[in-house]
Amino acid sequence: MNTKTLPRLRTGLLLLGMIFALCVAAIQPQAAYASVLPGTTCTAVGLVRTCDLWATTGTLTLPAGSVPASVTIWGYSETSTPDTATLPGPTLIATEGETLEINLTNGLSEATSLSIRGLSGPSDTSGAAPSGTKTYTYADLQPGTYVYEAGPTANGERQIAMGMYGVLIVRPAGFPLQAYGSASAFDDEAVLVTSEIDPALNAAPAAFDLRNFAPKYFLFNGKAYPDTTTIDTDAGRKVLLRLVNAGLENHSIGVLGLRYSVLSIDGKPFAQPHTAVAETLSAGQTADVLVSIPAAAPAGMKYAVYDSSLRLLNNGQGFGGMLTFLTVPAAVPGPDITGPSASGLTLSPNPSDGSGPVVFNAAASDLASGGNNISAAEYFVGAPGTSGAGFAMTATDAAFDSATESVTATIDPTISGLNLAAGIHNIYIHGQDSAGNWGSFNFIAMNLDKEGPATASLQATPNISKGNVDVALSGSANDTATGNSNIQAAEYFIDAAGANGSGASMNVNQVAPIASVTASIPAATINALSQGNHQAFIHSQDAFGNWGAFTSVQFSVDKTGPATSGLLLRPNPNNGALAYSPSFQSVRLDATFSEPGAGPVTSTVANAEFFIDAVGADGTGILMTPNDGLFNGVTENGYTYIPLITVNALAEGPHLISVHGKDAAGNWGPFTTTTLTIDKTVPTVVSIVRASANPTGAATVNFTVTFSETVLGVDGFDFSLTPTGAVTGASIVSVSGVGVTRTVTVNTGTGAGTLRLDVTDNDTIKDSASNRLGGTGAGNGNFTTGEAYTLDKPTVVSINRASANPTTAANVNFTVTFSETVTGVNTADFSLTTTGLVGASITSVSGSGATRTVAVNTGTGTGTIRLDLVDDDTIMDTSSFRLGGTGAGNGNFATGQVYSIDRTAPTVVSIVRASPNPTTASTVNFTVTFSESVIGVDQFDFSLINTGTMTGTSIISVGGVGIVRTVTVNTGTGSGTLRLDLIDNDTIRDLAANRLGGLGAGNGNYTTGQIYNVR
Repeated sequence: MNTKTLPRLRTGLLLLGMIFALCVAAIQPQAAYASVLPGTTCTAVGLVRTCDLWATTGTLTLPAGSVPASVTIWGYSETSTPDTATLPGPTLIATEGETLEINLTNGLSEATSLSIRGLSGPSDTSGAAPSGTKTYTYADLQPGTYVYEAGPTANGERQIAMGMYGVLIVRPAGFPLQAYGSASAFDDEAVLVTSEIDPALNAAPAAFDLRNFAPKYFLFNGKAYPDTTTIDTDAGRKVLLRLVNAGLENHSIGVLGLRYSVLSIDGKPFAQPHTAVAETLSAGQTADVLVSIPAAAPAGMKYAVYDSSLRLLNNGQGFGGMLTFLTVPAAVPGPDITGPSASGLTLSPNPSDGSGPVVFNAAASDLASGGNNISAAEYFVGAPGTSGAGFAMTATDAAFDSATESVTATIDPTISGLNLAAGIHNIYIHGQDSAGNWGSFNFIAMNLDKEGPATASLQATPNISKGNVDVALSGSANDTATGNSNIQAAEYFIDAAGANGSGASMNVNQVAPIASVTASIPAATINALSQGNHQAFIHSQDAFGNWGAFTSVQFSVDKTGPATSGLLLRPNPNNGALAYSPSFQSVRLDATFSEPGAGPVTSTVANAEFFIDAVGADGTGILMTPNDGLFNGVTENGYTYIPLITVNALAEGPHLISVHGKDAAGNWGPFTTTTLTIDKTVPTVVSIVRASANPTGAATVNFTVTFSETVLGVDGFDFSLTPTGAVTGASIVSVSGVGVTRTVTVNTGTGAGTLRLDVTDNDTIKDSASNRLGGTGAGNGNFTTGEAYTLDKPTVVSINRASANPTTAANVNFTVTFSETVTGVNTADFSLTTTGLVGASITSVSGSGATRTVAVNTGTGTGTIRLDLVDDDTIMDTSSFRLGGTGAGNGNFATGQVYSIDRTAPTVVSIVRASPNPTTASTVNFTVTFSESVIGVDQFDFSLINTGTMTGTSIISVGGVGIVRTVTVNTGTGSGTLRLDLIDNDTIRDLAANRLGGLGAGNGNYTTGQIYNVR
């Protein structure tokens, strides 16, 4: 630690010694004395001052011997000429109470914005695009020193580091030689802007990482010593230093050998200024400090103003950095070429109403600029003029005979050539010495108060009002631009301005040129006004008795609350257990509230409430919640949840829900109502009755189902059918209707009997309060005692053969049996279904009652034939109920017995061995196969054919039925071959009596069967 501290201490002492040496060294003659900065800059129209700035590039020259010799900067310029940026930017000077408008034109290649620390204004993150212009407005300026700089765009910090900053000075209205008040009066002033330069940043700003920022040069007003400019003053004078830290690092600025009074930080004056040897300013901070030059300071005295951290080097070399001097100029040797100074300026009276003369006094001194006698003094109004052309002043002692003279003049604002208007007028003065030198100008502001104060920032609270409370009026009276006199009175009128002094008086909060004015319009006065918009006209009076112009503020009277509509309760009706949703075990109430109600003034909706059954006093109901989270619009949707525990506690039946809203003026609107129905009674089936004729033969019938109340969820699955008798195939076709009744359409199927519709409770049927049919639980709402239909539908019982089968007959009969006596049966009611036959036809229908005989011609060929009944609705019973029920086809019958028509003679298909071959057996079997089933086969239908030595062969037996026979044969004795032949003797027939091979013996013989080899 010590090894580092001692070198630093030695370095600091060395630098202080060098500064001290510079302070006591002889200095060169100065060209001019320091003076105040201009009273204002830019352009003012009324209370609006407009400044134009261009963001552009520029070049900063570094101290001699620096490498590089200069760097590129980004900054501000007062002109549109490219590459003219200065460091710092132009100093902007405005007056208290003004509105400042800055038009920023962007000459850079990236977006930039503007920010003034300490002033309220927008935080502009988008800025002006390249070549674009943006206007920044700052209202009601207050005295102080402020820094303006690049704003918070994406590259704002880099732009500040590159030099985009400058100073704004706001002077107290009417007191240009004061910083904040009389205790801050000064003779001279200077701006000191501290900042740093890292050439690496300026060489490549886009690629530079600001975390690596390492300053090499430390600047006062864009210059490093020895290039800094001295601050010249005189002994005994007070110098206001406006310190601004526009850099990225903290800096502590001191004045060697003197203490100063710190008046403010960031434009905020201290109630009790403090003295300091050095004041540290953080990056972006400002301070106003007042330095008093000792009266005994000798000519040529210099007081160092420097960075007290002693980083007084330029890029680590030489002696430089933040260093300049407060300088008391030395006496000028040789010919006197400098005129006297002017000081001690006073005006009396000031302010003045302009109706009489104003006495102007000042002092002129040539002691520090040649020591010659004062020979003359003159003043100009508004701006300095040509030396010798001003209004002459006289020596107070009547003779110009000394190097120091008090001078005086009487300014008559009404004389020809002046005729000064109301407002602030700068009076410029300078003196002349006997060597003929005119000195530099000094000035003082003369305030001609001919007009009343401006009244602004008017407010009426509450606004809107219903007339039940006082309405507070407030505003700001400002005489700074029209005389800077104290505000002494204010008054207001309602709807029409009256004569000066005849209005309702207002309170003035302080004796000052700027004051707040307030009053309360009594509630009774407000209540007596009509609904609608009204104007309060307000103006103020200054200490000279001038009434200012009227300004007005609108206030509104609203005595009508908002309208309520769109009430919606969900779920409703409710059984006390039915929730809006699983997560909200409540009933939800929604409503819409709209302003205006019945009145002409549109207030915002402020609140809403509801009551259940009994309506209470306004504001005592249950509050509702705005859908968007805040009641603040002219139309608002609100909701609330009524807990199921509350709903369940309500008695069964209707309950009135009353809802209304409140507006921002405090008016409750009229109630709008809806009904919450509490229904805890389960629905039941009252009856199921026939809705069609009975008895019936119809294909469909309707049942009317009546419930005890309106129900939902009724469909075909909630019903079943109970048939009796021969009824089959009945089904539920549809369910229709709403409310308490349903119509159930039923297909009656086929057959006679009864048919009843029943309700089968599966818990899907509910009332509008979700009470389930019969109560929770399947089956407890069943209904099985409804009316039944008697179904009278004649049907075909059977269609059977009435003739032998199979048959070869040309005609056969069918017996058709009905379920009861029928009429209207004829051949058109039947059809034939055949296979293999040609020309089959129905020849006749006979019979009566419940049976009919149908004669059929079998046609030709072999095949099958079936008689079918085709229902064409002509067959009816004695009650005129149609076969199968009304509707063709529903009585069809196609499942009757079938005739087999066989006209083909049977044949022998084969005779094959059924035993091993060759054989030595005494008996063998032959299998005889016919083309179809035959009867009448015996041993007389066969013969044996032997060869060789065989003798004694015989047919022992014939067994089997159908199409196959087994013939057993005795092989006799000897050896040879044995064959079985069939000899047709017309005894073998099929089931239809067709003879083997056809009618006639021998035509069915079979002699080609297999042969046994007998050994």
